[in-house]
Amino acid sequence: ELWWSDGTPEGTRMVEDLLPGSAGSNPQWLAMLGGRLYFSASDGVRGTELWSTDGTAGGTALAADLRAGAASSTPENLTSTGAAIVFVADDGGGKALWRSDGSPGGTVRVVGPESGFFLDSGVYNRFAALGELVLFAASDGVHGQELWRTDGTSAGTCMVKDISPSTDDLNAAGVT
Repeated sequence: ELWWSDGTPEGTRMVEDLLPGSAGSNPQWLAMLGGRLYFSASDGVRGTELWSTDGTAGGTALAADLRAGAASSTPENLTSTGAAIVFVADDGGGKALWRSDGSPGGTVRVVGPESGFFLDSGVYNRFAALGELVLFAASDGVHGQELWRTDGTSAGTCMVKDISPSTDDLNAAGVT
């Protein structure tokens, strides 16, 4: 479960028991935005989704249920730009890049596999904030895994540079 601490035994407490019992909600991918902590967790009803907290039980709530029902969208790589959280999640259409300002209406899909965009998320692809941008590894179906950036919009998501051009890039582009 999610815990809060001021660094002392007396000041350490569970924020809220999202999944009562011994299984635990397994909070992961912590990121701060506007005085709230955003994280990925499961309450056992909706699967693993995006949650937020102000550090109190009453201030802990589901931020966005991206994959309705018991299936999980499994938000990963939560990274704060200061204005939004950028992350990877699967709403049932494949892993996609998402942006959230913390509200359900402000949580939107930026780009996904429907455009040939492929994110290798999880422990091998860490996102890094650089001011208002987030840097990460991705492929567009033409180039292999390369360095990409996003400002949280489709138009502002692009490859930084084809660092390692290869014959696979040329073959995928139809050049022989």
